[in-house]
Amino acid sequence: MTDTKTTWRRKLGFAGLFTLLFFGVVEIGLRVAGVAEGKQYAPPRLIKVVKDGKLEGEYLQSNTPFFQQQGQYIVTTPQYATGRGDGFPASGAMRKLRFTPEPTKPRYFVLGGSAALGQHGVDIKIPVNWSTERLGQGVSVLPEELSLSGQIRNQLAKKGQDVEVLNAGMIAQDSGGVRRIAMEVLQYKPTGLILYLGNNEGIGMAFGMQGEQLPWVPEVRDQLRVLRTYRLLSDKIIPVRQRFSKAPPVLKGTKPVVLGQMTQTQWRAADYPLFEDGIPTDSVYEALQKRLEQNLSAIVSAANEVGTKVYIITTVPHLNYPPFYDANSPDLVENDIQQYTGYIGQAKQLEQQRKWLEMESVLQTALGIESHHATGHYLLGTALQKQKRYTEAWQARETALLLDISRKRSLPAYAEVAKIVCTTYQCHTKDLYPVIKATVEQDGMDVFRQLYGDHEHLNPKGIELIATQFTELLTHPTSP
Repeated sequence: MTDTKTTWRRKLGFAGLFTLLFFGVVEIGLRVAGVAEGKQYAPPRLIKVVKDGKLEGEYLQSNTPFFQQQGQYIVTTPQYATGRGDGFPASGAMRKLRFTPEPTKPRYFVLGGSAALGQHGVDIKIPVNWSTERLGQGVSVLPEELSLSGQIRNQLAKKGQDVEVLNAGMIAQDSGGVRRIAMEVLQYKPTGLILYLGNNEGIGMAFGMQGEQLPWVPEVRDQLRVLRTYRLLSDKIIPVRQRFSKAPPVLKGTKPVVLGQMTQTQWRAADYPLFEDGIPTDSVYEALQKRLEQNLSAIVSAANEVGTKVYIITTVPHLNYPPFYDANSPDLVENDIQQYTGYIGQAKQLEQQRKWLEMESVLQTALGIESHHATGHYLLGTALQKQKRYTEAWQARETALLLDISRKRSLPAYAEVAKIVCTTYQCHTKDLYPVIKATVEQDGMDVFRQLYGDHEHLNPKGIELIATQFTELLTHPTSP
């Protein structure tokens, strides 16, 4: 009996050893062959944007001119003045402009989205001691004299320059929408185009990705995920189960979730966060810059042909605003996610108790587990800000911005895109990101509260800062 047991134990031992050896050889073979490793994924339409900078059909949304002749004047077309444009990017309200076909003095058009238009903020943290006006669809805006166009005109007047500054900003316009408006206003012989844009690039991209169906990229949240054999089996089995439960998601709308889901899918496909040396490397991030560059280049080229100068300032991202969409690293296991989530909850409680040093310590522990989740870095910025460690707070908040995969806010890289365009096509630009950074390092994040009414719309004081910078560009143009 003893010999029989010993024999069976030996057989089981050899079988187990053979099994381990077999799967070991398979595992090595899969790794050598590159099977079940991370892969790059990007929807075909997104690849097309990266290639040529254009979205499908974006210039076919509406052919109605933004301006029309009315007697001896040019006026804003009624459907845009009332905010009843025909679909994105023509749906936003504009100011009611009235000007002569031929300029009688130097003429400038301010172009951009709602921030250039002067839309009133919706989450203002300081006392409101200024008036507002109503445009179409109940849109609240700052009066003309407080808007970007009004403040630029007034600042130039103080310098002895009598100029016409017309605000052709329009709600919900990205660089593609601004391009359409720019091509039209160039016929009215402006001396210059003043472009203040950047906040809406994600809106245009999200619209262009509507209807795209994301592939199933299963999440494997346990330690066995490091094995290629396990990944291969999971890829074959889990999607089958999911297909019986519900269809893969189809991207819809212009909300942050559209680009957030797309980027998150790219992370999962690659099997690691697409973030290297503090910079995003996902295709959405690349496509946004490519499209902005393509549209700015087209605007400046067209302006150069008629002798119109172009001045560009890209919007500075509001670092004091929380992320719109963040995601865990795809290689994080379930236990680590639970630990990280618990630490974030503790940090929020410590924030309410105003225990900043303890909050920082908890967040450093959390980020040691998960370093690619935007919320953790955002909260760390709060803890450092309250300790008056402003440079570190800026770095934490900047990381939170770049890890906010919604791409809803302007990005620092947009200013670099403007520099490239202006170097190539001879326009004028200035990067205000370092200007705000210097202020924050001196006085803290409170500067954002003073300048912004929400994540993108400026208070009168914020508009004054932008107007001053544009006035300097207009009176003392410099190369980028």
